[in-house]
Amino acid sequence: MHYKYRATIIFLFTVLNTCFCQDHSEDDQIFENMRVEIIETSFNKPAKITIPFTKVEVLDCRPDTTMIGFYETPLKKFLKLNFKNGLSSLTNNFLLNNYAFQSDLQSPGLLLCIKNFWASTAIEVGSEDITTNEFTKGIFVKVDAYAHFGDFYQPLARVEFYHLLAAINKSNIKQIIEVVLQTAMKEILTKTDKLKQENKQLTREQIDIFNSAANSIPILSDTYLVRGVYNSFKEFKMNQPASRDFEVQNGRLGDMIFVKDAAGQEAPERNAWGYCDGKKIFMKMSDKFYELHRCGQTFNVFGAIQLTRRSNIKAGNVLLLGLAAGAVGSQNKKTTYYLLDKPYQLEMNNGEVY
Repeated sequence: MHYKYRATIIFLFTVLNTCFCQDHSEDDQIFENMRVEIIETSFNKPAKITIPFTKVEVLDCRPDTTMIGFYETPLKKFLKLNFKNGLSSLTNNFLLNNYAFQSDLQSPGLLLCIKNFWASTAIEVGSEDITTNEFTKGIFVKVDAYAHFGDFYQPLARVEFYHLLAAINKSNIKQIIEVVLQTAMKEILTKTDKLKQENKQLTREQIDIFNSAANSIPILSDTYLVRGVYNSFKEFKMNQPASRDFEVQNGRLGDMIFVKDAAGQEAPERNAWGYCDGKKIFMKMSDKFYELHRCGQTFNVFGAIQLTRRSNIKAGNVLLLGLAAGAVGSQNKKTTYYLLDKPYQLEMNNGEVY
């Protein structure tokens, strides 16, 4: 790329970005210092449902076991949410409270591996065929269930679903946690007809290796970070950026990466997933790059998932134009665009935040 051409791009990029107003949240919050809001739960005493298992074991196999999501207070402060005594203890107590187990020695045990349980504010509305810019809230659940026969385990079911919520807060989660766990168990119990009908048998070691495999990817296990631009989420996970020679031009509502090829020519890289400067990692969200913060076997990020628009009626025009009666023209409005930064966690299976 000629430097004259690059200078033109930078100039236009800077001008366009300064035409808007950015309203950042307090992005200097450090995730490690966020207060944890503890959710204490108690279950009703229902008539127990008899299930074809003698016992249950619950494993918390989530990449981050320290919390179940972020909560924004009415004062616009962010807290971490977690259950008292942890998710595995809560799930175990729920099962013992709601289900009656078999007492014979022939019935199998039940092993539940919780792979995900996250209260998200970034559930995208629509199907795979319909793309929108609207997001809703809910709890994402993913559980692998195994039947335990002696020294072997039989894969029983994988349960994966969203439970939508009006808002993410301590009270809402406390109210619906029982419903969420019941939904997961109902799905698992529909698969009990498979007991002893499949020949696939796994050892406990094989299950443990499978559950920990996601923690062994290079970006989590390597002792150093490779500097460069990630063109895909796969390159990020493998700690193998495709382009090593690059420069980042920061804007108010968007950033631009310029990559230099082997011939020394520079060109803008518009489809980058993220980049690493050798010490820190940044991922792309809403055309800006936000720093990732390691948390357990995943990353947290404080960023914006979409550009927000705000329209205000110009002061002084209300009485003059009779705006109370509905005469609001575009010339009487001031529209500003801004990025509303919030905390999210990186979903290590697909490279999206939630």
